[in-house]
Amino acid sequence: MIKINTKKGKVTMSDSEFSRWCCLVEAFEFIATKADDLKLDYSDFMKPIYIDKYISEMYPSMLLGVEFEREAGLI
Repeated sequence: MIKINTKKGKVTMSDSEFSRWCCLVEAFEFIATKADDLKLDYSDFMKPIYIDKYISEMYPSMLLGVEFEREAGLI
């Protein structure tokens, strides 16, 4: 389990939950950066289907990374 301190208190997440949240944040960042590069309004690309596709593709590798970092004591 991964424990995170927030302004409202502590949150505990499994490796799977934390990995999905990381993918979600990464998806927003990726979409916004790409839209900026193309000089487009990023709100046109912030569609659930694109975000879901990104999370589905990135989740397995993100989970492996999170598990490795937790076991190594980095998170």
